Amino acid sequence: MTTKEYYNTHKEKILAYQKEYNCNHREKRNAYIREYRHTHKEKIKNYNLKSNHGLSITEFDNLLLAQDNKCLICGQPLDLLNPKLIHIDHNHLTGKVRGILCNKCNMAIGLLRDNPEYIRNALEYLERDKE
Repeated sequence: MTTKEYYNTHKEKILAYQKEYNCNHREKRNAYIREYRHTHKEKIKNYNLKSNHGLSITEFDNLLLAQDNKCLICGQPLDLLNPKLIHIDHNHLTGKVRGILCNKCNMAIGLLRDNPEYIRNALEYLERDKE
């Protein structure tokens, strides 16, 4: 019997065991995960870039360089020390990378559902108040 066949035959029992083990060893498991993330930051970064956006570290660095380490929308310097504040913007339909944005600009276009019409309407709304 292959491993796959064994798993399929005993799936419920295996999943129940894993759930019980994870509950009983939560602290140990979480400590291991924290340690792994701390010691493998580059590996995780490479994996996330490649799997989420199809980019290598070199391609990401080239994007940053082309943007002069600034957000493509607001032009503010990107906080390179805090990766949670840097977002790779992409077309959600095609997956094509458009550029790198700061957290606020990424949230803004996301809240406007990446819809150019909504963004134009928001711009017109704000421009109206200038007069």
